[in-house]
Amino acid sequence: MLMGVLTGCSPATQPVQPVRFVPAAPVAPVITPFQAAPESPFAPKNTSASSPSNQGAVASFEPQPVVRPARFAQTGLASWYGPGFHGKRTANGETYNQYALTAAHRSLPLGTRVKVTNRTSGQAVAVRINDRGPFVDGRIIDLSFAAAKRIGVYGPGTALVRIEVLSAPTPRLAVLYAVQVGSYTDADKASALKQALTQRFSSVYISPLSGGRFRYYQVRLGPFAERTQAERQARAAARAGLQSVVVEEDDRWAEW
Repeated sequence: MLMGVLTGCSPATQPVQPVRFVPAAPVAPVITPFQAAPESPFAPKNTSASSPSNQGAVASFEPQPVVRPARFAQTGLASWYGPGFHGKRTANGETYNQYALTAAHRSLPLGTRVKVTNRTSGQAVAVRINDRGPFVDGRIIDLSFAAAKRIGVYGPGTALVRIEVLSAPTPRLAVLYAVQVGSYTDADKASALKQALTQRFSSVYISPLSGGRFRYYQVRLGPFAERTQAERQARAAARAGLQSVVVEEDDRWAEW
């Protein structure tokens, strides 16, 4: 069953012949942040959040269906993230810049521009959604450092805000390639592995798949425009001790 999941791909694309990269036995111990788990040969030891704004109970990574931006509005707590993620890869493949006016949201399409208004002070800022989060219960958006400063979220750490969509990107579909390194029926385990892998790999995401009675959370690296790029990443993952499979993906990967 697990191997069936590992070779799975998006319903919109035809399956490709999988290429498996199995790690060779190392001549010396390989130091990794993983430990054995029943559903995967790797599971992270530390699942705590690394962002100062994420102190608290970490929510299960439950992929949210992408919402239709038209007339979308949402009210709830906003937080921010900055120094710990500055320079790292965001969910849409960009390099995170804490000084840019961007934000992370769980379900709005990446590229959506929204207006975020502090309900207490009335201050507002327009940001572009280029990342996924927040991963703490009770929060609806993670603002960049710059955006949080603009509307008074930086000081207290969180604030009650209202989100309104200003514009949304035009949907598109393109064939891409990814490297699958784990598959779980437990969303918490998938989220924890993703977090551990971000310390070593620049782009890690979770692709959900429903199969029979189960819902699988597939941890993947990428995606890449060329299969050869995915194969190079798979070899690097194998050298790090991960069993890797190259799979076909489409650009809806970024919605999770």
